[in-house]
Amino acid sequence: MSEELKIDETEKKEKKEKKKKFRFEWLDQFRGLIIILFIIQTCAWLFDMNEGWPIPLMSPALNHGFRYADLERPLITIIDLGQQIFIFLVGFMQAFAVLKRKEKDLSDRKIWLHIGKRFALVMILSVLHGFAAEKLNTYFILAEGTLANIAWAGLAAGIAALYIPNPKFRLITGLGVMLVHSILYMFEGLLEWEAGSWSFPFLTINHIAIGLVASAFTLWFLTPKGEINEEGIKKNVLPVIVAFIVSSYLLDFIQWSDHHTVSTPLAMLAIAVAAFFLYTFYHFDKDGFHIPILSTFGKNMLMVFLFSMVINELVYYGLIEGLLGLSGIFDMVLLGIVPILLIWIIAKIFEKFNMIIKI
Repeated sequence: MSEELKIDETEKKEKKEKKKKFRFEWLDQFRGLIIILFIIQTCAWLFDMNEGWPIPLMSPALNHGFRYADLERPLITIIDLGQQIFIFLVGFMQAFAVLKRKEKDLSDRKIWLHIGKRFALVMILSVLHGFAAEKLNTYFILAEGTLANIAWAGLAAGIAALYIPNPKFRLITGLGVMLVHSILYMFEGLLEWEAGSWSFPFLTINHIAIGLVASAFTLWFLTPKGEINEEGIKKNVLPVIVAFIVSSYLLDFIQWSDHHTVSTPLAMLAIAVAAFFLYTFYHFDKDGFHIPILSTFGKNMLMVFLFSMVINELVYYGLIEGLLGLSGIFDMVLLGIVPILLIWIIAKIFEKFNMIIKI
């Protein structure tokens, strides 16, 4: 082999290794878990009493709590935090994407192009999902839908990562938005206000707050070079987790947790749970413990999320509807195993060919 070829191979290897530095197995594991929770909550939502079934087909622990009891104060389960945990991850990764670009000394204009492109593409996906799900009202597409909220939270996290270098100020900004949300939440008229298909966008406001807070955790967990910030984890992540759990508990006496409006105690609890999961999976990784199926989902989280919407929501669940409710074993297989397996097979194919949707 000539000297030139050797140099070329060495450069390719170095580039490959450089890319690997930003691939965190523990983060993929956590993202994979959130995808599984998303798949579970989707089928739980579609096949419960409120959709015409005589009995719910999923247990309360695997469903939105408010679907099981008509109370003034909604019941809350881990599933009720799923969307907010997903939003936290979006903010976390968006802030890191901006951090990497700042480390490369890219201009603000180029970073804005990245932030704007992500926002626009996710909003386009929200429009397409609105058409596919026959939810064509503007409010759903721009403010209420999951993809719309991903877009707004990602935009907020990107702007914070670009213009607020101090993570504590990012945290304070996020808390400020939550305070505004809590004040507005006190006005009964805003809670009940509806104009056609529009209502006051409480959930969007606190999803933006979650994105801002998540951008603070990015700097506490990671350095611009893609290394673990052990000092930041010890001094900031763990104390803030505890503070958010305590704050959520106390505030819940004043403004109880509500999934529909993403009230501040629910947002705080979701942030604490998300950060705790990040910390847990990081230490799982340090101890060499991994769950293979989770990494497959997590490496291509957005693609898996979209395919679950298309294949499970729009196709698969319609095909099995007449087979449900006959037996607990049938329900377990058809609702609890097959939807996850279907999306895992697709994710595995994409992983094999290294096809990743980066938005």
